Parts: sequence; structure tokens; C-alpha cells
Amino acid sequence: MKNILITVGTFNYGGTQQLLLHWAKYINPEKYSIFIMGHDENIDMLPEWEKEFKNVFVIPTTKERFEGIEKFIKEHNISLCHVTDCGKKFAFISKAAKLVPVVQTMMCPRVDVKGNYDDVSVITVISLFCYSIQRGTKTIIIEPPFDMKAYEEKYDRNYFGLPKDKIIVGSLGNVRKENNDFVEIANCYSNREDVVFCLKSAKKDLPSGNYVLIDRYLSGDEKMSLINCFDIFLYPTSFEAYGVIFLEAMACGVPILSYDDRTAIRDTISTAGLTVPYRNKKKLRQALDLLISDKYLRKYFGYNGKEIVKTRNNPIKIAKQYEKIYDDLLGKAYCERS
Repeated sequence: MKNILITVGTFNYGGTQQLLLHWAKYINPEKYSIFIMGHDENIDMLPEWEKEFKNVFVIPTTKERFEGIEKFIKEHNISLCHVTDCGKKFAFISKAAKLVPVVQTMMCPRVDVKGNYDDVSVITVISLFCYSIQRGTKTIIIEPPFDMKAYEEKYDRNYFGLPKDKIIVGSLGNVRKENNDFVEIANCYSNREDVVFCLKSAKKDLPSGNYVLIDRYLSGDEKMSLINCFDIFLYPTSFEAYGVIFLEAMACGVPILSYDDRTAIRDTISTAGLTVPYRNKKKLRQALDLLISDKYLRKYFGYNGKEIVKTRNNPIKIAKQYEKIYDDLLGKAYCERS
């Protein structure tokens, strides 16, 4: 049994942590015991994640931080360190690399900093777009996983105050300026009685408009249930390193409409929906008209999305890819010691 240390940014929020739960639970427990460490001063995690985290990881009770990583590695007999999210905190990686092999997963392209390329043994990136920025002999692509078994779709349209007999065009908003394009497009359909727009967003300065706004926190089950209520997932965005939010819609069989800004968006969506040139709202509306009018096209894209996620983003397959990296590095380290 080898001990692996995985580091994350915080325990209470983030796509990195969510995706980590999706694949790490499939690592062979007879070969590896996985410890986890965060650098946030508040170690408390979301209640809905706590049970899963404790089932998958050994969580230190000492609240050790990155600054004490050398001590932690020695005390817990760590054989390998896997850095999954560190922002620009790089000093601890150099410290860890002096003691054990280090794998670094880059969730976002770091064009402004070199990072610790010379210290780490392997760098994994999540998309071809990220690879184009951080290519190198140590860099490989491992796409994000998505495990639909992690959620239970137990809430219907009535729960969210949405009509049963309308076409629902929905989105999950973030803080990017392109989210306002959703609102602008929604207002163009104010005279359509058969179409309802729904936006989940905590953004405070959203303009009012022709849409249902859900501004409260949603659990994972609630979020996936809401997406499952949508007929179309309209998500205007830009500069996505991957676009994990698209996986959530695809896993629910909901066709996608977004911008293509030549980052990872088009590759992630693949044949699960449509993209139009970046910020071209005329073409965005034309594409939306097409999806609203053609239920068979919606079903086609929805089916494709489910199948893509099942194969390309299969969490068991992705866990085996990481496990092979661990096997190779630890086998090499053993040979070097011998």
C-alpha cells in the first residue's frame, strides 16, 4: 500500500474538488491510500461533500497547510504528491519535489507564470487548448471526468416554479460579461408564450428581463435536477479551459448552444450542440430559433451528449489514467533507489 497526497485549493468550493471526487473514488484502494490537503485556512467543507470526501480520502485532523508539506510527507510516509489546484502558490511544490515525485494537474492555462515545470515529474492538462499553451515533454492530456452516479435527479419543474408545458431555455450564470447576452436574448422572446427562460445566477447586477431567476444556492442534486428540466442549455461564455458546466448539461441529455471563441468550448461540446462566432448575438438567436423549432434536432444533440460523456469523460477510465501515472513514477522511483 502506497500513500498518495493530493492537494487542493479549498475544501468548500470549486470544480477541481468536485471533479476530484468523481475520479479518485475509483483508484484501486488495495494499491493506494489517498490523503488530501487544502491551503484554505477554513478546512470546513460543504456538508454535501463531507461524507464523500471522508469515504474517499484520509483527511488530516491537524489542519496542516502547504507551508508544512515537508513535515507532512515524512510523518505520513507519502510516496507521491499530486497537486490538483494551487493557484500561484508554487513554493510548496518545489519542497515536495525534493522528497517525492510530483504530478501537477493544471485546470486552467497559466500563460503568465512558468510554475514548477522543472520540479514536477508529470504535468496533466484538461484539454487540447490548455496543451497548446503548456505543451512540453512532461505534459499529457487527461480530460475531466463526470460521474452521473454522484447525483440524484429528484426535483421536477414544479419544484423550481417552471411550467410543465413550455420549452425551457436555461443557463447557469457565472460572473463573466457574456452572461448578460443570455438576458438580452431572453428579452427578444418576450412575445413567445411557448418559451420560458430560466437563469440560475447569484450575480447581483443582472438586468431585469424575460426570465425566471433562481438566485439561491443549489445542492448538487438540485443543480443537476434543474438542468434536467431544461430543453436547451444556452450558455454564452468565453475562455473556457474545458467547460465542465457543459458536461453537466450533456450528462442530462440537454442540447447546448454557446459561443466558439477558439478555446476549448467547441471541442468539449463536440456533437452535443451548436456554437456560433464569439459575441455574434444575431447568429446566437438564429441558432436558438433552430433548436426551439426542431425537437428532433434537440433529441439528436441530447443523445450525442450523453454518449460522449459516458465514453470520453468516464471516471473509471480517467482514474486508471492517473493510476498508471502513479504506477510508472513510483516504479521508476523504486528502480532509482535500488
